[in-house]
Amino acid sequence: GVLPTLVMVSNPTAQYMLYEWLKARLAEYKAKDKAGKRRLETASEIFVMSALAKLGATLATYPMLL
Repeated sequence: GVLPTLVMVSNPTAQYMLYEWLKARLAEYKAKDKAGKRRLETASEIFVMSALAKLGATLATYPMLL
């Protein structure tokens, strides 16, 4: 039903929010580093942010998935 679906969608939701938060923090850090120029994220930065977001979401939602 609806309740199990809401529980299962919590992990991707948390992962997306964490990834976007990490991306914003990285953009702030890069803005302090180089004024005026917007640098794109590198593949390794995206990989690390994605891995951290997945780890955080899994740790936060694992008890609900048992």
